[in-house]
Amino acid sequence: MFPDNRFNEKQPFFIGLFFIFLPLGGYYLAPYLLISNHLVLPPYIIGITLFLYIMGIFMHYVSDAQKYAILKLKKGLIHDGIFSRTRNPNYFGEILIYSAYAVMAMNWIAWIPLACWVFGFFLRNMLKKDKSMSRYPEFTDYKRKSWLLLPRPF
Repeated sequence: MFPDNRFNEKQPFFIGLFFIFLPLGGYYLAPYLLISNHLVLPPYIIGITLFLYIMGIFMHYVSDAQKYAILKLKKGLIHDGIFSRTRNPNYFGEILIYSAYAVMAMNWIAWIPLACWVFGFFLRNMLKKDKSMSRYPEFTDYKRKSWLLLPRPF
């Protein structure tokens, strides 16, 4: 419904295999641990998992929809709506989604793929995006009013 144009770029097969497909395969670790350990989750873990997952889906998809709609109308810095408190609500949403899986696995090993993505990919892209957005005159004020990843409290 609101595609990111970066996904339309053709990539060589080896890029897709080694930098996308195999690393994303790490996200199967949490469900594997859950199933293979025959875990029965206590209700509070189910509650935490659902909260993280629902908030993650909301942040990820609502921010992508807002970005898509606003950039269709005009190019420039998006600094209102869901972007008013965090400069990367979509990454924050993804982190919440995959944190829900790791919590559900009830095993510290399930956090490893998420940590690899956050520190190996997401953080690099967030800093690169900040550098790119710094060309806008209003970015300095926007950066002061928002946080890189977590939503800034009021």
